[in-house]
Amino acid sequence: MQIKGYMDSIDIKHVSGWAIDFEHPDEILYVKVMLGEQLLGIIPANLYRDDLLKAGIPRANCMFLFRFPRQVPASQLLQVKVIPADSGCPLAGSLTDFQSYCAGRFFPYYRVFEYTWWDIECFEEEADSFLLTGDINLPDGSSEPRFVINGYDEAYLEVGIPTRGRARSFWYVDRHDTLGYRATIPVDKTSQFNDVSLYYRDAVGRVTERPVVRFPSDKRFQSLIPPSEELTRIIGPTTFPYGSFIVGGATAVMMIQFLLKKYLGHSAARYKTVLDWGCGCGRATWALAEMLPHADIIGMDIDEQNLNHARSIIPRATFQVSGLYPPLFLKSGAVDLVYSESVFTHLSETAQNLWLAELDRILAPGGVAIITLQLEVTTLSLSFDIESIRTYVASGIEDHVRDSALTGIIADENYYRATVHTTEYVKKHWGEVFDIVGIAPGLSGGHQDAVVCMKRSPKQF
Repeated sequence: MQIKGYMDSIDIKHVSGWAIDFEHPDEILYVKVMLGEQLLGIIPANLYRDDLLKAGIPRANCMFLFRFPRQVPASQLLQVKVIPADSGCPLAGSLTDFQSYCAGRFFPYYRVFEYTWWDIECFEEEADSFLLTGDINLPDGSSEPRFVINGYDEAYLEVGIPTRGRARSFWYVDRHDTLGYRATIPVDKTSQFNDVSLYYRDAVGRVTERPVVRFPSDKRFQSLIPPSEELTRIIGPTTFPYGSFIVGGATAVMMIQFLLKKYLGHSAARYKTVLDWGCGCGRATWALAEMLPHADIIGMDIDEQNLNHARSIIPRATFQVSGLYPPLFLKSGAVDLVYSESVFTHLSETAQNLWLAELDRILAPGGVAIITLQLEVTTLSLSFDIESIRTYVASGIEDHVRDSALTGIIADENYYRATVHTTEYVKKHWGEVFDIVGIAPGLSGGHQDAVVCMKRSPKQF
């Protein structure tokens, strides 16, 4: 027998690939699917795939697809083997087998992954109450999830329903297709903003809080929304501009306040000078100006067209165009709090090292930087090829993929990247500049993770 084939794809629900005996190409091969030493099933490799003929395989109908009788935990995917009958040699995994490659390297991250996401379209129409839907994933052993509105109103929360949102990307979560929720949220018209927070009990019974969404009680901020082309450059195409810009910006500031309380034990009100670094057209800046009326608000970005819109809607803030590299036009120690959303997801390692040093320079003693980026859990839902993931695992950072979103906006078309990090890389390399006081995976809508950095006190000699 001269058997050739590959196990091309595997996830928690099925495995597929192809197998053929080159000495007897017209005969259908049967393959055994094993989980370790346990036989899960025997199936024929007789399904049709036209790409096999193009690859030089003598017969197109030699594909197999096996649906597991029960879901295989992601942490066990590397134990799955496909063995042609009458052969003791398992099929090799294809080099494009992204999921099985990742499974043995990133877990048990998914067991402790805490994630919430909300549908933005419900905020487009003004109402006294609305049906909020989205996704929730809680750490293993958690129970009693509930929504609390403005600290006191509880909303009945229905969970475990089919998802239609971001959770579909989290293939490594065993129940990823039933992470949906829905809840009727009353609007408190006596408050300028409404905060929806998730509370649940963790595996040891402690009550845990997580911010979900902040939204205005009426549509008074609708006039702040930028033209669609400007909004697209900062968040991508959207058909729901109010939810994306107004609710998204307010929720970002809710997240900032939550992180400061959780990791440092105080509110954002103590900071006198706040920098929104990479502010775009002011998506979070307007909310910072509303929530922190006594702070000096500064916005900086490399996109001057977006800054012009931010200037027009937030007259009390100061805006400056930033170069692609340091320095910023700020004195050393001039800033108490820096917020940077999705900037380090677009910087090469060389550029971000320079910017980390610059952020350290402008921070005042005791200053804090809250930075969002993509770590393991959010990276796994992206479409990186296997070689990029290998580089990412080995070095802790992958910055080789170019992002074309600012083509024609900035002079250096190779500057803007699609960059991801590992947690250990951030702890080690960023920890050489700042004290890393907190890392919150998936806090930024499941798309990004938040890192809380504090300026180090000067060494005493």
